[in-house]
Amino acid sequence: MTNFDTFKKRIESMNTMARFLESENYLALTKKEQLVYKRKLDRVFKVYKGVKNLSRKPDLVIVVDGQMMDSLINEINKTAVDNIIIAGTNFSRRWDEENIIVANIGSHKSLDFVMQNILS
Repeated sequence: MTNFDTFKKRIESMNTMARFLESENYLALTKKEQLVYKRKLDRVFKVYKGVKNLSRKPDLVIVVDGQMMDSLINEINKTAVDNIIIAGTNFSRRWDEENIIVANIGSHKSLDFVMQNILS
């Protein structure tokens, strides 16, 4: 969040690569070049797919698996962005009780339930 300009440029780059894959210029590449380009996009897409339409700093950040996303939590601490952390019982950091939800983060049903209640 503190390097949002860089983050936004990376999202724009990912979107440009995705548009290129749909163009005729992509089909003009050799099969090997197409494969390399597609793999590169897939790697970037794994990281940024949830924010591919982000155009400004978010008002709220929901972090799932606080233990794994420790660096993102450090970024959130540096900014004034509202946040909610959904963490398992292994989350060892001290955090404001109003902003943390302890749940089974390994279960899709559990996460669906929590997200539906947050968004309603």
